[in-house]
This record gives sequence, structure tokens and C-alpha cells, in this order.
Amino acid sequence: MATLTVTHSIALRDYAGKEIIKTLTNSESYTTPNRWLITEVEVADATTDGLLDLGDVTLVARMVIMPDKDISIKIGSAASTAIIIPANTCLYVAAAAEDEWYVTNASGDAANVRIIAVE
Repeated sequence: MATLTVTHSIALRDYAGKEIIKTLTNSESYTTPNRWLITEVEVADATTDGLLDLGDVTLVARMVIMPDKDISIKIGSAASTAIIIPANTCLYVAAAAEDEWYVTNASGDAANVRIIAVE
């Protein structure tokens, strides 16, 4: 189970925009049976087919991968076709139903890779 809480705050100001007349706040929580992972991992240069550690997420349904260096990802097995993800872009994968994600970094530097995964 994962709980996500969203809070919205709005400040109402006078005509000149200087004085706050009223502040409105609304907060809602949502519980989902899904497990979430939000993390950043460092992938060393010259890593080939390194298995990504996705923590408690055992079977990825949706995933966003955002590297700061050019990397490639293989989904499902190290023998699958690589998907190239250029630096500072993202790859969104929906309905993957996979538990093995392999990363290769040949950029010349360590790559910081931000990951959001949902089971």
C-alpha cells in the first residue's frame, strides 16, 4: 500500500496584491494498493547490463527513467534489444509487467539516473 497526500494552498490578496485577505488550504490523501519507488541511482561509467535495484517494486507496471548522461536500458532480460535514453530526456514505459531492468553506461562519466517505478 502507498499513500499519497496532496495539499493545495491559495492566498487571496487585496487589489494591490500586498495584503493577504484569506488563505485557502485543501489536503487530500489517496491510498493505492501499488508500491512506488522514487529514487536516484548512480551508474558507473563502463557498466554493461547492470541490474537496476528497484527495492520493494517486484513487477513494474509503469516506470519513468531520467538519466543525466546517455544510457541504454534493456527490459526483461540482458539479451533483449537496448533502448537508448539520451542525457536529460526521459523514457516512460507503461504496462511493462517486468521485474528485470538492465542498464548500460558508456558515456565516459558516471550517470545519475532518476527512477519512478510503480508496481
